[in-house]
Amino acid sequence: MRKGVISFYIVALVCFFQTSTAQEKLTLKEAVEIALERNFDIRLSENEVEIARTNVSRANAGMIPVATGTLGTNATISNTRQTLSNGDQQERNGARNSNMNYGVGLSWTIFDGFGMFANYKALQEQQRLGEAQFQVVVQTAISDVIANYFEIVKQQQDVEASQTAVEISRLRVNNAQTRFKLGRAAKLEVLQATVDLNTDTTTLLRNIDLYKNSKTRLNELLARDLTTDFVVEDTIPVEGSLALAGLKSSASQQNPVILHHFNNARNTY
Repeated sequence: MRKGVISFYIVALVCFFQTSTAQEKLTLKEAVEIALERNFDIRLSENEVEIARTNVSRANAGMIPVATGTLGTNATISNTRQTLSNGDQQERNGARNSNMNYGVGLSWTIFDGFGMFANYKALQEQQRLGEAQFQVVVQTAISDVIANYFEIVKQQQDVEASQTAVEISRLRVNNAQTRFKLGRAAKLEVLQATVDLNTDTTTLLRNIDLYKNSKTRLNELLARDLTTDFVVEDTIPVEGSLALAGLKSSASQQNPVILHHFNNARNTY
């Protein structure tokens, strides 16, 4: 019975592995492009930047005249009863009366103690802050996509290695059982080989579960159907020309978080 259960798990795992390798391959470049187009955090931050950019105007800072208009209407319904000098009476029910009024006004603050200039500068700073935050959001999203993608590459290799280990353990079980039947091995050898096969099978199942969860997470970052199946590239390309000094210099000149803190400190002093 135990042998049948093990064989069932092995067949199921082999089918899963073969199905996964038949899926469409998602490259790292494609993943980043999809994230830049669909990621919810990026789209929300982009909208906030557009709002901040639109708000930067002299009108919002109070530096230009403000024209106002008013329009009103008044309607009444009345019942009247009137007695004339000759004694006749006149009644009128539901008499309607309406009137309309309108007007135009213009106000302009010539000087308010430089408050309008401060407001305009504040709007500009909010725009710059929004743009810096947008860059941070984009970089964070891309970083998450790359890190998750590389993790899937590693886990895909782990699944392949575990698959190989399961196949080797299965051969060991078959070999031990054959040797036991021929009287050239003890029952303990068969049991130990079976334990190793169970351990390798459990490891493979765990790696497959991690592999699936990471793919679900990447689909979430790409803002697409979480059940979308795919495979990744087999290797992780490594840039061999990276140098710590160059990375520090690039970070100090380009990293939006560092630049934002530097600008704040400069404005403060």
